[in-house]
Amino acid sequence: SEINSQTYKSVTENITQALIEMTQESLLRSFGIDIKRKPSRSFTPHDYMLEVYSLLSGESDVARTTRINTVRGIIDTDSNNERLFRLPHQTFQFNVAGIPKTENLIGCEFRLQWRPAKVASRLRRYRSLRYKMFYKMILLGILPKDNVNGKNTTSSQRLEVTPLATRVFDLANMQAKWFSFEELAKFSQKARDRGVNIMKLVTYFVEMSSGRIVSPDDIGFNKHGRMDKEKGLLVLFSEDKMKKRDEEENSKGGRAKRGARRGRRKDRKG
Repeated sequence: SEINSQTYKSVTENITQALIEMTQESLLRSFGIDIKRKPSRSFTPHDYMLEVYSLLSGESDVARTTRINTVRGIIDTDSNNERLFRLPHQTFQFNVAGIPKTENLIGCEFRLQWRPAKVASRLRRYRSLRYKMFYKMILLGILPKDNVNGKNTTSSQRLEVTPLATRVFDLANMQAKWFSFEELAKFSQKARDRGVNIMKLVTYFVEMSSGRIVSPDDIGFNKHGRMDKEKGLLVLFSEDKMKKRDEEENSKGGRAKRGARRGRRKDRKG
């Protein structure tokens, strides 16, 4: 219901072209062609991941009662093609390959930062952007379709576009903040079931009064030039059966050692 047929066609065509270009860049990178190597650098984790670590690694009620024993934070992978940053529909790619099958997914969250630094000047230049205007952010999930005959279908027909969530906001508060989408568990599980290595999400923005699509750059959501800790973040919450088994065995071993020590102390007293 969120996407009419014309908008859906536009979104799908833009997504398809963007994904084709990203795939081409990945192939070039794999052969070392026309790719500038980035110097090694230190990685600064997202503040949110530090908060989650602090919450789940301590002795809080959450840490004691939750089934979650593994949290993975995956940042959006960059594209070297700056043209992709200017598209009205932005694609986010998250490398989920290599996650052990022993991990049972419990929750999945997508986090996107709003950076209003350039919005104020744009509001003065463009009358179409107003402080009190409401905008809708729409989040889509992209998956390859099952059992599709590649010879008889176009690239867009081989994609399954799923509306995941929406958020309504205005431009009144010029403070940077994070938008959180916690409705991704089912989509993430479906991607995992289909053996997807790169999970793709797409955002686009609509002016609610007119229904027109707004450039993310105009309202503070452009991805270009962001530091690692400012990039889109996919957070996976899971229960690792292997880790749980090891923890239980360690706990049993610890109890056995404590029991043995108590027994030796009693023997000495006797």
